[in-house]
Amino acid sequence: MPDSFDRNLAELSSSAAAIEQFVDELGLETTVDLDGKVHEKEDLIGEDSCKDLIYFYDSSMQDMYDSSHQIDLKGFQDGSLNLSAKELISIIGEVEAQKILNFFYASVGKAPVSKILLRRTDSDGRSGNHLDFHTDEAEAGYKQSTVIVALNADSDVNGGALYYLNRNGPTKYRRSQGKAFAHAYNVLHAVAPLEGSRYSLIICFDQSDNSDKSIIDGTGLI
Repeated sequence: MPDSFDRNLAELSSSAAAIEQFVDELGLETTVDLDGKVHEKEDLIGEDSCKDLIYFYDSSMQDMYDSSHQIDLKGFQDGSLNLSAKELISIIGEVEAQKILNFFYASVGKAPVSKILLRRTDSDGRSGNHLDFHTDEAEAGYKQSTVIVALNADSDVNGGALYYLNRNGPTKYRRSQGKAFAHAYNVLHAVAPLEGSRYSLIICFDQSDNSDKSIIDGTGLI
């Protein structure tokens, strides 16, 4: 892991004051929840569903390249593909899709689904190729809470650890294939530098007070 990311983790592990200062320096408009929980669920979806989602992403993106293209891991590439609810159901089935939604509802609370996407992150692991601590509200511009499902495991890449930050400091979480994480919009999280290709399914939920429309409306999902 590059020294810069290590140093940040060390500083945030040093004291509660260091964490408070870090949060203040982020300059976020709303309060970060340093007591916010991270919810985990092993094997939320099966191996076949993970492989089918990876295949769908790669095959959908293939037309961007010629048949001889090989991904160049020099630097950092973060690609995403938006899915409709019907596409998700067609790939993994209604039962698996509903399991993901139910996990979020039980963990964070009921909210409309605002976005479904597949993400592939490719990196050579060098310094700077990481995702700093952030909240999803800051990224989205509204109260976007999230479920992340790991489609491949930590063992498939070098580095790329998932960290969450609370008032006790940063905590490292292990990704295994099919494992899900749920967190509210105001919980800080980060991804360490990685070497290799990592796939995730991400479902976003809009917890803004005036939101009631969900992209799962009109499907069998609830």
